[in-house]
Amino acid sequence: MAPARRDLWWAAGATAVLVLTAALAARHRVAPGEALVFGLVNDLPAAAVDPVEVFMTLGTVTGIVLVAAVVGVATMRIGPPLAVLGAGLVARLTTPLLKDLVERSRPDRLIAGAHVRERPGGFGFPSSHTSIAVAVAVVVACCFPKLRWPALALAALVALARMYVGVHLPLDLLGGAALGLLAASPFVLALRR
Repeated sequence: MAPARRDLWWAAGATAVLVLTAALAARHRVAPGEALVFGLVNDLPAAAVDPVEVFMTLGTVTGIVLVAAVVGVATMRIGPPLAVLGAGLVARLTTPLLKDLVERSRPDRLIAGAHVRERPGGFGFPSSHTSIAVAVAVVVACCFPKLRWPALALAALVALARMYVGVHLPLDLLGGAALGLLAASPFVLALRR
């Protein structure tokens, strides 16, 4: 299958996942299995908070800028770092819109005994950190195919970190990942041309 056609299939799949997870999250209750998965990650020892904060930086505007700078130095071209910036910022700017649309509460309001190690404001779906981390990882994977799996693994660690600190449930992370893939799609298509 041609890369452009494959990219369109990925975008279509991400759209389906985003719509499905948003519909489930909009019911304002925990979906089957979410409490179990959340508990497995959220109940890990509190000593991991400091290392986890390092990973979470990759899901912020600071992380976007740092990764874009590294990609720019590594490629010595303007397109790849602009794609990282673009994908990351699209993910960052679209998540608040979906949060306000879905209005899903944070885990501590839906699951008794959730360990809350951070106090963000607003709603939980989708995870902004996860959206940004996935968007950036997808662009990095496009620019450096040999780093595809490490980049995606770091994005997964950002997502798990958000569950560990008690601010997102699994549907929030899946929706965030789907949104991140969608945010990266036009930039990946542009890089492949």
